[in-house]
Amino acid sequence: RIRFNGSIAELDAVGKTLSSGVTIKPAVQGQWRWSSDSILTFEPANNWPAETEYEVKLDKAILPKLVRIETTDWKFKTAALHPSVAKTEFYTDLKDPSLHQIVAEFRFNLPVSKAELEKHIGIEVLSKAPIFAWQGKTPASLFTITEDTAENLDEQQKHRHFWLRTARIALPEQEEFVRLSITSGLASMHGGEALADNVSGKERVPDIYSGFNIAGSRVEIIRT
Repeated sequence: RIRFNGSIAELDAVGKTLSSGVTIKPAVQGQWRWSSDSILTFEPANNWPAETEYEVKLDKAILPKLVRIETTDWKFKTAALHPSVAKTEFYTDLKDPSLHQIVAEFRFNLPVSKAELEKHIGIEVLSKAPIFAWQGKTPASLFTITEDTAENLDEQQKHRHFWLRTARIALPEQEEFVRLSITSGLASMHGGEALADNVSGKERVPDIYSGFNIAGSRVEIIRT
């Protein structure tokens, strides 16, 4: 959207599509139209790719002869892909207290596919201890990814919210820390520039002696 500081378009052009007079490079399918006499709007046929620079040029010939504008060239850049590790937590199953995992919540400003996200997950035990080797066996995969597919999501919310759950954890003799990363190279479903740097979160894994304990107790006499 290009906003001018005064009336610039013919009144009979407002609301109409422009067949010529404005170009955008790299080329993008879509339509230009005057949404008001001072606002020129581009409606792309598809979503904008991530972190891509464009140049817009306006031909003065489509403007009234008396109109004078400072520039007819503009540049802009679309938003980059921004993932976040919104939350991490150490989880113990209440029905099976021997089942421990790390659960993480991921959010994105642009849509990503579950399949691509799975290729760009890093899990690192900082001390290199084999905490995922439950009963001496290392699982084929250290994590599973679940996508938010709630029915009430609109198009601007789909493919932007995921949860990660690690494989079962064997509580260590000493506390450990696990780094969960969304790694560089992940690209949006809209295309454009891929993620340049890892985005990480860290979660503590308690030792076998403090994984579950009673913090305190109190005795009361209740009279009925």
